[in-house]
Amino acid sequence: MGCNRNTFISALQWRFYGGYSTLSRTLTPATFELAGWSESLHMSPVTFDKLQNAWRYSQEKLDPTQYELMWDGIEMAEILYGLNMDDDSLVAAMLFPSG
Repeated sequence: MGCNRNTFISALQWRFYGGYSTLSRTLTPATFELAGWSESLHMSPVTFDKLQNAWRYSQEKLDPTQYELMWDGIEMAEILYGLNMDDDSLVAAMLFPSG
């Protein structure tokens, strides 16, 4: 039995968030604000600027019907931020699902 991407993300969430979903899972596209999300995680302004640039780039490159991919990037960036990964890793995590 293989481990698909959603199972992997769920396992990371369980391990590093005590079984609770990431903050981004509680948000919807209609209510999501990158700045508010960043503030809730206490990101530095430098990290926020880098992620905001990646977010905007993703929005430019994706068709609106593909915005679900951006949620995967937000979740991965949030998990990696919780693991104290560097800014470049967070940006890569946000951009990778947008491919």
